Amino acid sequence: MDGNKILPGTEGTWAALDWKSHPLAMATAAGCVLIVITELTGHLRNGFGDGIVTCLALVFLVIGSSAFLRRRRDKTKASRSDSSVLIADTEAFLSGDYATYLKKRRRDVPGWAWLNSFAHGELTTLRVTQQSRQLVSASRLAGAEKAWSQAQSIMGRDLLRIVQDDPQRLMLVQQSILVPLELRLMELETNSGLTAYDLVQATRAALRPRTS
Repeated sequence: MDGNKILPGTEGTWAALDWKSHPLAMATAAGCVLIVITELTGHLRNGFGDGIVTCLALVFLVIGSSAFLRRRRDKTKASRSDSSVLIADTEAFLSGDYATYLKKRRRDVPGWAWLNSFAHGELTTLRVTQQSRQLVSASRLAGAEKAWSQAQSIMGRDLLRIVQDDPQRLMLVQQSILVPLELRLMELETNSGLTAYDLVQATRAALRPRTS
């Protein structure tokens, strides 16, 4: 019998399994082969049919083991992929780049995320971003995108006027006002929605004590 042959119809199952990566599958297969030889030796004396049945049962055991290991490997890959997305989301959020991060991945941007850059961004980044907004013609934008862009421009102008060129003052405003506001807006949007106008009004109301 040719040792390289396998049962017809099982080529895909055997080929899909990376035997070198799964010592358990290799051990199972080797053990089953030994059992097949032992069983055939015993059963062939009593009848050829019993030997064939035993052989097929053990072959199905090997195939089932390989399929189980393959499913477990696929689940592990999916879990790692989900973890990578979560880590990337968290890093973008904490760096103040969450809205841009979502847009680049063609994901919906919640209204509160437009405050994220002000609540977590650095002073240098906020200044550069504010200057770039002034250079972009509003006529290039339309609808909701235009409204959110105008909202960011207003909030950026107000915030920079308050903190001036003081990174420590920006950090204080972020920790005491903007981060708590960000959390409240998350809840607000979940319950009743959030428009660009709502975002500007809420931010200005929160910053008002700092402007007086």
